[in-house]
Amino acid sequence: MRSSMQREAAPIHLYIPGRKPIKQREWGRGELRNVGINALWMDADDKIPSAANESESMHDLPIVYRAASRSAIERISTLSPAGIAIDPQSADLVIDCASSAGIKHTPLYLLSRILPSVEVKTELETIALCVDRLRAGGFEKIFCSVPVSHSTALYNGYAFLKRDLGVKTFVVLGTYGDETDALVRSALHIGSLFYEGFADGVLLKPQNSIPLDRYEIMRLLAIAKGTLSTLGRYPAAYTIVSCPMCGRCEIDIPGMTEEVDHVMRSIEKEYAKRGMPLTEMGGVTVAVMGCNVNGPGEARGADIGIAGGRSGSGTIFIEGKVHATLPEGELLERFSELVRGLIDERIYS
Repeated sequence: MRSSMQREAAPIHLYIPGRKPIKQREWGRGELRNVGINALWMDADDKIPSAANESESMHDLPIVYRAASRSAIERISTLSPAGIAIDPQSADLVIDCASSAGIKHTPLYLLSRILPSVEVKTELETIALCVDRLRAGGFEKIFCSVPVSHSTALYNGYAFLKRDLGVKTFVVLGTYGDETDALVRSALHIGSLFYEGFADGVLLKPQNSIPLDRYEIMRLLAIAKGTLSTLGRYPAAYTIVSCPMCGRCEIDIPGMTEEVDHVMRSIEKEYAKRGMPLTEMGGVTVAVMGCNVNGPGEARGADIGIAGGRSGSGTIFIEGKVHATLPEGELLERFSELVRGLIDERIYS
């Protein structure tokens, strides 16, 4: 069996706002890492452990410290952090500390405040000057973010950061309004910027007024991962593609897609509990097609698929080739068996 195309995972970081750290008892050790968080951000003004080996990670994750003063930057530099986050106006503080602190090789994250669209041009000019000074000072790993609610201003801002400044960027996904609003913002902002190649990572940033609990973290994380996976920038356990339907369609596409999704979700959980997440093996691509005339050919890039047939029958195909034609009532059970067989073959081959 061929392997599904491996997806290039975009890093996802989580910012711990204000003085509301994640309580260790709410999460098992390593659980944040296992659900897809790559690094934690925390304020340098919060309590920092004195021992370096305790300061380099939390919840088994590297730490990016956000600093607003020279003393904080000097203190952070002794801890071998994964990065230092600063306001663009604080660039000179980092440059002043560079010679004595040895932090030139530490990634720097320039995090602007949330901006109205009318201030974006001025902020970009500030960032451009900041980046020039940092590069002249020997800093090479520079990331920038310009949070702005207006989609066009956001798009143009990130285009400038990538095309004109040549820096890496990250997009902030915050808690704004209800879940529908967050989904729309994610699709517009994260989706468009990653699609155009203007973004390199995502920072989850709940509002300070909201307790940083498990539900809030997982909600934002699911939105980010779901958006990124549709663009091939985050490994998905499975991806379902379906045809747009036409006159040949002989099955209930929405209904069948929902049933296939239920089967795949159960399989994903089953293998995750066994310590074999589907994301680590490239994921599974499933096609749900309306007929067995064009279905196999149109979805030949899928690992496995189901196509409708005549007289209450349907076809299962693997890699675009017909595997079996069965009564419609037997399709899902056989499909489930074949998916497990394909996964096992990939695991043990």
